[in-house]
Amino acid sequence: NYSIKKIIYKRTGCFGACPIYELEFNDDLKLNYNGIRFNKKDGKYLTTVTDSTFDNLTGILNEIDFTKLKENYFVNVTDMESGILEVYYGDNKVKIINDYALQGTYGLIALHKIMDEISQRTDWK
Repeated sequence: NYSIKKIIYKRTGCFGACPIYELEFNDDLKLNYNGIRFNKKDGKYLTTVTDSTFDNLTGILNEIDFTKLKENYFVNVTDMESGILEVYYGDNKVKIINDYALQGTYGLIALHKIMDEISQRTDWK
């Protein structure tokens, strides 16, 4: 298992009303949210997550062995959203994965859904 320090997740737009947002999880349990457009709540917010939330995310990333995933996943269509994942781990290492159309791997698809749930259900204040 890798020691994950920070997770940044960005959701880009599509031709329609796809949510556009950014989440930044830090190992100090701080969560920064920037709802850009088409979200339940837009704007910039900061909250604290539980140990179990951060541990769950890092556990999933280690389970899908994020270091071995490709840097780019895509399908041959246009105007789809992307999920961009940045994982900061170990001694200043970073893995960036761009998943166009959110169809990369089963693990990435599950992670996209979790990020959507967090972005939409958290009580941002």
